[in-house]
Amino acid sequence: GALLLIVTLLFAYVRLRGPTHEQREALALLEERAVPVGRNAFAALWLMPYRVPDAESESVADDSVRRLARRPPVSQAQPPGESLQDAVPKRYARIPQPRDDATGLCRAEGPACLQTVRASLEQARVLVAEHAELVERLRRLSRYGHFHNRFPIRPDVPLPVTVSQSILETALALEFVNGQRESALAAACSNLALWRRLVPGSDTLIMSMVAVANARRAALLLSEMLAETPTTFALPGACDAALAAPLPRESLICAAMQGEFRYSQHMFGQAMTPPGAKPGSGLAHRITFDRDMTAAVVSPAYAWSCSAAARRTVAADVRATLPRVSPYALETLGNATGQLLASITIPALDEYLHRAQDHGARMRLLAVVAWMRAHNDDRPVSARLAEVPPDLLSATRPIEVTNNGASLRVRQFSGRYGEYFSLPLAGADPRVDSP
Repeated sequence: GALLLIVTLLFAYVRLRGPTHEQREALALLEERAVPVGRNAFAALWLMPYRVPDAESESVADDSVRRLARRPPVSQAQPPGESLQDAVPKRYARIPQPRDDATGLCRAEGPACLQTVRASLEQARVLVAEHAELVERLRRLSRYGHFHNRFPIRPDVPLPVTVSQSILETALALEFVNGQRESALAAACSNLALWRRLVPGSDTLIMSMVAVANARRAALLLSEMLAETPTTFALPGACDAALAAPLPRESLICAAMQGEFRYSQHMFGQAMTPPGAKPGSGLAHRITFDRDMTAAVVSPAYAWSCSAAARRTVAADVRATLPRVSPYALETLGNATGQLLASITIPALDEYLHRAQDHGARMRLLAVVAWMRAHNDDRPVSARLAEVPPDLLSATRPIEVTNNGASLRVRQFSGRYGEYFSLPLAGADPRVDSP
């Protein structure tokens, strides 16, 4: 009897006490909204695979959002995506996509893009000609500045529609190989600048990670072009933003984590709900799960990317680790399911922070390559590297000279793209012994 009374009192205490001071601060950070930069790319990305005229894209995207909102969420017995099959009116035909295994097509993992195009020049020309409409639509993405998801938060919310960058990269490489160096460089720089903007400027985690991946690919292609461009050649103005040293916010996915927090709150409420039941119904559910408590418990982890602590971690360039939630904490008495979900979910988020930090490191390396191109002379690469401005360098991840002075590399926190990221140098001096 006494034990039951103590447990009941503790249950009441943890349910009624409300968020801690730390949690209130975190919840406030998660409610803040940065002023978006430029135009929203939502409609352009969602409708990329369809022949929707530019003048109609916003209204068609609005219609897609309304269509989804009117439908009941996909049930466990219903195939995922079935309720979305007519989200875009059928009068808009799909644009043909190149096959992933097409000869002459640049790929995310494979030989360098310029090398791929040169090895299959005629096939690349045919591919680009066949998919000219898609290439032009991908080029026009550079007009946008941020991504705000307009779909409602629900289990079957569509993922951002992202067409592979392969055909655009192939087209730009072909342009460069054909001697149109300036226009190819300008377009490659505009494409990289776009994805650099969308890393911190996306309010969904998946879109931010797509931007990280596409920025990596864009940086590789641009660096290939720079390595083959005389250092005396004046780069287009579009390259200023693409080659600029990254700001700390590029390695902080604050907006994405705010969006992920909103999504997680909805999904946590659904996680333990039996099929056909309303969220929160059932005595066992009400005893073991409290939505507000769960939001408070996970808030320091989701808000971390928006905090001063995160800015210090990025400035020091040390591997980020989110605040953990223990399933054995006192709060478990009043929120066992919420604590368990939080303890499982939060450690998995570290990986996304590491990818964002690696994005910053890759953009720093590209900025170093650009600096060394602008300060090219006859000295060994190691001597010139020693003069790189300190704000382009990291004390924890030093830049290494590799390939006998023909390239630079930096270590990555995430294993997603290997241990190192490497870029070729323009005008490299081979008089260097290196790995």
